[in-house]
Amino acid sequence: MRRLRLVGGLAAAGVLALAVFLPPPVAAASLVVVFGTTLMGIGVRRARLRHQNGGPIVTPPPEPAASVVEAAPTVDDVSGPAEAADAPPGPYPGMVTDLVVGPTDILDDYVVRLPSRVVVEGRVATGFFAGLVPGTSFHVRGVVLRGLEHAALGEEGQDAVGAMWSNGHDSVCVGVGDGLGSLRDSAAASGLAVRTALAAMAASESRHNLADAFHRAGRELRHTIDSQGLRAATTLAVAEIEVADRGAMVSIGTVGDSEVWLFAGDVWRPLARRRRDATHALPVSVDARVIRERVPRGAVVVLATDGFALALGEGTSTLARELAARWRTPPAPLEFVNHVDFKAEDFLDDRGVVAVWV
Repeated sequence: MRRLRLVGGLAAAGVLALAVFLPPPVAAASLVVVFGTTLMGIGVRRARLRHQNGGPIVTPPPEPAASVVEAAPTVDDVSGPAEAADAPPGPYPGMVTDLVVGPTDILDDYVVRLPSRVVVEGRVATGFFAGLVPGTSFHVRGVVLRGLEHAALGEEGQDAVGAMWSNGHDSVCVGVGDGLGSLRDSAAASGLAVRTALAAMAASESRHNLADAFHRAGRELRHTIDSQGLRAATTLAVAEIEVADRGAMVSIGTVGDSEVWLFAGDVWRPLARRRRDATHALPVSVDARVIRERVPRGAVVVLATDGFALALGEGTSTLARELAARWRTPPAPLEFVNHVDFKAEDFLDDRGVVAVWV
């Protein structure tokens, strides 16, 4: 490096000496060339030293040619979810990035398993879970967020989310619940309903026995309400997703206005939806609407309370188009949380979401 500086200094001195004999523009251009060449040489030298010390090879980038750069189209510029889904992956505003402070080569060897039983209530704080279901290719993400309206008023959130699997079934059971805000104790109802229904589904010897799961959840909730003098009710949406040829078989049950959506082939489609249905809720209503659907490999099954589901619109809303671009593969857990925590002044309710990548 000293040699480079010496050579650069001598060259600069020579140009300065000649400057008195050269026209000013020529002299100035010569100085720029000399100093630029010297700095580039120093950069190359430093890169080589880093390589010798075990660091990566760093090659100084070529000087970019002057050009006009056109801004990439935003999601709002495209006409539908199929075009949005073709957007290249990469950094975007609000993206969560990893903080790397050491070697990461072996981290890819670790596969995080989904806990066999997990239910998260969003009463006072955000909670989430993520992992791969053993024996399947299902990647699961779940998050519950207390809505801004409840948080600003110092009130509890009333949503809950959960997932369960058992070694006897090559499937996963997932669910979301939304406590009714008109009843003061509903924050306790959603978590109890999700926990009871999923436990019944995971323990059942007969696959896809969702009707029994709803009746059990209703009885347990009724007993708790009566014994503790509570005023509470909750919606409930559950699904059992079972490995099948070239995809999965999904059994879905819902009571109330929590929704189930499918994202496949770059298109959002509702599988179960009763919007603004405040008349059906556990424990009064236990007769669930049950459907079965075969979904292709690569599809995403999404269960959501209305604080999130309403923002999907008819599957072509701004949120739907954004997620079409970002949920083609399972996002990192904190990235998923960030997506569910989208910002829009029209959506201030609690949000509970569980997504399964088939």
